[in-house]
Amino acid sequence: MKLKFNIVLATLAAGIVMASCSDSSDWTPGPQDTEIGVSAYFPPQSTYNFIFSSDSDAADREMTVTVKRVNTASAISLPVTLSTSIAGFTAPATVDFEAGQESAEFSINCADIPQGAFQDVTLILPADESDIYGPGVTSLSLSAIISDWDLISDNVTYYYYDGNNAEMYPSTTGEMYYLKGSNMFKITDFYGSGLDMPFTAGTPDQTLFMPTSNLITYADYYPGYEDTYQSWYIYDSATESWPEWTPGGNPNAVGVSYALFYGTTEFSSINMIYDSSTLYGYGNNTIDLQLSDGSNAWGYWQYDFNLKYNPFAATE
Repeated sequence: MKLKFNIVLATLAAGIVMASCSDSSDWTPGPQDTEIGVSAYFPPQSTYNFIFSSDSDAADREMTVTVKRVNTASAISLPVTLSTSIAGFTAPATVDFEAGQESAEFSINCADIPQGAFQDVTLILPADESDIYGPGVTSLSLSAIISDWDLISDNVTYYYYDGNNAEMYPSTTGEMYYLKGSNMFKITDFYGSGLDMPFTAGTPDQTLFMPTSNLITYADYYPGYEDTYQSWYIYDSATESWPEWTPGGNPNAVGVSYALFYGTTEFSSINMIYDSSTLYGYGNNTIDLQLSDGSNAWGYWQYDFNLKYNPFAATE
């Protein structure tokens, strides 16, 4: 897979640089990094936005995240601080590791948060047990909402064009849902992949398409480039696997085995309401593909829709 191949190349390049430095007779090793406590961290999570329906059981309204550590020699109860101005989040004071255990889960109950809007909370690991230069991050921001999805478009149509504007696959269809009380939407069967794609849109006008799950960003692998590289890879968060599919389901067509979407304001955008008289909107994505026969392609994939009502009317 291309993503893993890039990581391997980066690792090899780093090894070449180190080897070239060590060839000099004047070279002496620099100071070694020392672990800070157990060097605990939050790895990339499958989602950072948790949605609970209004009829869900209060006991099931939990956000569960993964915490990892580098030094696994001893058992430890690691303090976790919750930072928020919103009441209603409750959690244990610690995340517990047994001796030799690298990964543990930590759950935050949000049954008592205000309903109908996203509420934010940040989890913070202790400074004496975590390393800001280590893998992952030492603080993690999450959002939770108690609300319901409402069908807002039943005629989403996806179109597939290559770089020469030739049709790659026949058009496919999906639906769009609006999460009431929020700026979040989701479109189903995203480009024929079978995945739902939740995203945020705070304006009816053209804006950057920002998916919130079923993706892996460049920054997940290369921290520090969040503002420079906004591209993202389609990924099945539920099964933790890379989707492989053929839009339209034609068994004789060459399918998609890897898809990279470019996230820039010029090439990756959505206009929720382009025509206010018909509530017509559209989205377009520049995409780099690896196909199932091993070849590569790129193109401009697009979709359009009509909304059943204007979800921005109350805020315009």
